[in-house]
Amino acid sequence: MRKIILFALGVSILVGSFFGAEAIIKNKNKVKLRVEKVVKTVFVETVTNQTIPIVIPANGTLITKNRLELYAEVQGIFRSSTRDFKAGQEYRSGETLLSIDAAEYYASVQASKSDFYNLIASTYRAIVK
Repeated sequence: MRKIILFALGVSILVGSFFGAEAIIKNKNKVKLRVEKVVKTVFVETVTNQTIPIVIPANGTLITKNRLELYAEVQGIFRSSTRDFKAGQEYRSGETLLSIDAAEYYASVQASKSDFYNLIASTYRAIVK
């Protein structure tokens, strides 16, 4: 008896699943929704060709692209100029970067020259005697 009930239950599950599968297959047709066409408005502006300056704000430390080192070949006193002689200062072509007053160095050269002449004169006197 138990086998008959289990057999009948199994067959009824198979038949039920068969009809359920057919119902799902028949329900496959999807209802197509009609989409309403939406007309979007767009604002139009007439273009005039012109150059537009590009401004890029930036923060941070700047590093020079073409670094230049200056060496003074003379000695003297640094004279103040119209612009500060600092890193990053802009100069135009032909403009004086800095000026050095060589009067003190010139005076020391003249003193050395005078000492040299005196040494030559004293050597000459020692030879003549």
